Amino acid sequence: MRFISFSEVRRRFSQYLVGAEKGEVVTITRRGRAVARLMPLVPPNRRRAQAAVKRIRQLRREIGWSASVDEIQTLRDSGRR
Repeated sequence: MRFISFSEVRRRFSQYLVGAEKGEVVTITRRGRAVARLMPLVPPNRRRAQAAVKRIRQLRREIGWSASVDEIQTLRDSGRR
């Protein structure tokens, strides 16, 4: 996380906005005191879910499991009533 003065953010807002879209977090200061934070809008839980899906896909490739989405859903639902 970076600390940037308000005046700097005003001069280069679009640059910091692009950074936020890429996942960067910037704390905005005024007179040396933190007053706001510019960060991506994606909720942290979504990032964790995306990371989990990526890991599952990687594991599927590693073990050579090529089940279809329907097969996976059937397995998921088999224990439900």
